[in-house]
Amino acid sequence: MTQVDREYKTVFSRIPEIVADLLKSDRMFEKLEKNEMIKCISVTLKKYLSPEEILAIDEVELTRRIDKLLAIEVMYRLLDDLEPEQIEMFDAAVSGR
Repeated sequence: MTQVDREYKTVFSRIPEIVADLLKSDRMFEKLEKNEMIKCISVTLKKYLSPEEILAIDEVELTRRIDKLLAIEVMYRLLDDLEPEQIEMFDAAVSGR
């Protein structure tokens, strides 16, 4: 295991507890699967931030960011369930703003 891998493992040990707490605290997230969300958030954070950057984020800010990522996932899944006609209506409404 490389040094970078060890750093990411340390960094990502914070994520499961935050995800679990958020999933329990907001009914909007009730259909999200905990392990899937932990993996998704870990991949997303790893893609955009170094281990040092993630470690520098305090618990409140990290929780806020994870909460936003979970909300995006919920919205994505809502849109995924729409029929083609509903998607057209949604696109028209959004582009009209």
